[in-house]
Amino acid sequence: MHFPVSCVGIEDEDRVSAGPIRRWSLQSGDECMASGLRTVLRGHAKPVRGVAFSPDGHRIATCATDGIRLWSVAAGCEIWSRPEEPGLRVVFSADGRWVVSAEKEIRIYSAETGEVLSVFAGHKEFVNSLAISPDKTRIASGSGGSGEYGFVGDGDSRLRIWELSTGEWASYRDWNPMTAVYALAFSPDGHQLAIGSSDGIVRLLDLRLQEVVLTLRGHESEITNVVFSPDGRRIATASGQHDPHLCGSHVDNTVRIWDAETGVQSAVLRGHENTVSSLAFWPAGAEVLSGSWDHTVRLWAVERGELLAIGGTRHRGDSVVNTETLADLAFSSDGTVVAIPCTGLGANTVCLWDFSSLRNSDFSA
Repeated sequence: MHFPVSCVGIEDEDRVSAGPIRRWSLQSGDECMASGLRTVLRGHAKPVRGVAFSPDGHRIATCATDGIRLWSVAAGCEIWSRPEEPGLRVVFSADGRWVVSAEKEIRIYSAETGEVLSVFAGHKEFVNSLAISPDKTRIASGSGGSGEYGFVGDGDSRLRIWELSTGEWASYRDWNPMTAVYALAFSPDGHQLAIGSSDGIVRLLDLRLQEVVLTLRGHESEITNVVFSPDGRRIATASGQHDPHLCGSHVDNTVRIWDAETGVQSAVLRGHENTVSSLAFWPAGAEVLSGSWDHTVRLWAVERGELLAIGGTRHRGDSVVNTETLADLAFSSDGTVVAIPCTGLGANTVCLWDFSSLRNSDFSA
């Protein structure tokens, strides 16, 4: 008995048989996409560390140790790149006019042309966390750690808040200089800065009072990510171990939900089996997406604190989730597309998925 063949597997030209398989239609000659997969952004030669959508959802910025790139979401092609300038974190300004990236130096680029507009230098360690205020007046940056993601240095202020009008920076006066800063997020109104650190604590700094007004305690491992809900009422935090060689059964691989006004913990989301490296609120705010070194992304209902869907793991051990680095994930502004650095569909790529495919638990290749 014979069956029609619509796709055939072909080895990636630079890979041996253990590498990822790329599938092509015999009818059209086009590459066969996984169900729900819109686009694969290919171009980086190193693992992608950060991704960020523009506010209008039309462009996406990515960064890796081989540079910064800006892409068209609709065309899936590169608009501009700065290959000589490595980045570990990348964010868009709220008006979409700037792309900001950091490794040790912080660089502000024109989103239109890729031109470097400003450079802020001073960190002696790698910048693990980066955030820009909604009104574009401040950039917060955090450094410290060990291994691939940073190194312990002397005399560095690991928490820096830069005034963009002057280029000057200040740090919270009571910050312990030995505490590494792994996660930063401005509140939607720009009045507060959430700071997640190596001591497992998230502090909410009121920028008008220059005082910590809330301290979120509960995580038992390092804070790896922190995000505000779009309405500013909740904070989601993640934890784990930044050095992959130190991960073990004692690590707290949870996501936690907090009331941003009272600091009361409303939910502990358990299920990830390794460090939770990335978080993003769905723009409507009712759900949060987490990514982990366990090769999965998980969708959670914020109010009920329950797991809605799991995606990412493929058979044969390949994964559509980049679990090798502390990579970001990001939603488009309308919530229809989610960007995830991935490995199983080609090393050093970013996959753009229909969010509906995750809701339907169809998020693997």
